[in-house]
Amino acid sequence: MKFSVCLLAAASLFAALPVSAADAPAIKANAMLKTADGARVGRIDRVQTGTDGAAVAVKIIYRGHYVTIPAETITGNEAGLVTSLTRAEVNKL
Repeated sequence: MKFSVCLLAAASLFAALPVSAADAPAIKANAMLKTADGARVGRIDRVQTGTDGAAVAVKIIYRGHYVTIPAETITGNEAGLVTSLTRAEVNKL
């Protein structure tokens, strides 16, 4: 019983840890980016990184001009890279 309680306590500590860089999606130039509602936004042209080398934002060419999308809105799944922004929100950038 004590072992189960210790194991449960340890598991809850690990669940509370922030996402590490290893868990972040691989954001690379030329990768296709889609919106939350499934629309293709375009290919990533540039990746802006912080002092630690992690991606902070990406730049895409959208409707003829550069649009900057924050990296914290981007997740990866089996379909590729997806931003939590909708197409309407990207249009406003």
